[in-house]
Amino acid sequence: MNAYTEIHNFYAGTLVPRLREKTAHGEKIRVGFMVLYSSVFPAQSLFEAMLESDVFEPFIVITPDVGRQNRIPEQCRKTAKDLARKYKDLIRMGYDVTNGTPLDYSDDMDMVYFGTPYAESLHPKHKIEYFVNKGVLPFHTHFTYFGIITHERDIIQSSSYNMFWKVFVESDTVMSLLKKYQPLR
Repeated sequence: MNAYTEIHNFYAGTLVPRLREKTAHGEKIRVGFMVLYSSVFPAQSLFEAMLESDVFEPFIVITPDVGRQNRIPEQCRKTAKDLARKYKDLIRMGYDVTNGTPLDYSDDMDMVYFGTPYAESLHPKHKIEYFVNKGVLPFHTHFTYFGIITHERDIIQSSSYNMFWKVFVESDTVMSLLKKYQPLR
């Protein structure tokens, strides 16, 4: 059994039953959507559907792109401003632009959405591994058509990508790529 299988057994045996128990008791599932850029929010329609649901309590966490250190304050402010036009009361800053420190909302989440599978873009407190270790169920949707990315095999085989509980894909072609190259199959 590999580490990924152990993680997914943890999801199936612990985290998913915990969420089912919450909903059985009428509690909402708190879902944090980690967003780096307003232009890269492929799960926006899912977020909006969750807003209409009696089961979910979604919110957005604006996270810094640490791969571009010199632009973090500008990037976070712009993303927050853009998304505030539509979701004003549902936005939390994942970065204190005044102090230059990341903020952690993992204790407020049952599930977490990631729009990027690139660990190098994320602060350690905003990485998939961090949330998995805190018992938060991670999921992902691609932000572009995955079948044309030249380094898709590297992404599929990355540690972070294989920690997602679910990856929602856009076509049978992409599903075939995952089945062929992802260690979890």
